[in-house]
Amino acid sequence: MSSTDSSTSTGASSPVVIREYNPADRAAVRAICKQAASEQPDPLFHEDLELAPLLLADYYLDYEPEQCFVAEIDRRVVGYLLTCKDTQAYFKVLKRRILPRLYLRLLWNIISLRYRNRSTYKALWWKLAESFGSRGRDKLILPISQYPAHSHRNVAPGYRGNGIGHLLSVRQHNHLREQGIKGMHAVLVEK
Repeated sequence: MSSTDSSTSTGASSPVVIREYNPADRAAVRAICKQAASEQPDPLFHEDLELAPLLLADYYLDYEPEQCFVAEIDRRVVGYLLTCKDTQAYFKVLKRRILPRLYLRLLWNIISLRYRNRSTYKALWWKLAESFGSRGRDKLILPISQYPAHSHRNVAPGYRGNGIGHLLSVRQHNHLREQGIKGMHAVLVEK
């Protein structure tokens, strides 16, 4: 498969181009990630949208950019699919590099009283309790050795529902097959 595929999704007036991520796309990917987080009920994201790309995008962009793809229409990035080939390696980097930066940011924002809403502090408390308490021990154990890859994707508002996510997924699956990855896992959380 070529590095750039062009497809027209249903309902789109211009062709959707699915291509490999490049560093010039970073701001657009992070902006779409922040937008999607602002639509979620998590109060932490509402008071600090920078947490979303820090948790949900930066690993992929910094450590596995060759596994990432973007969708663009008229040279504007309107969606992304970020992939990790090895979830065990992801957890190591998350623990050693990403989470320490996240904790420092949270600590600074607490000390500097940046967080104003009581719901933000409640969310922080529940996330800490989940991480260290009994709720954290009840997590699903995945057969990561059989299904080592995982991904994160988003499409910008106004472009959703036009098949862009599907086009990204097809490109990703072909890419992973070419690299010999035999399976992906997913965790779905129902609120």
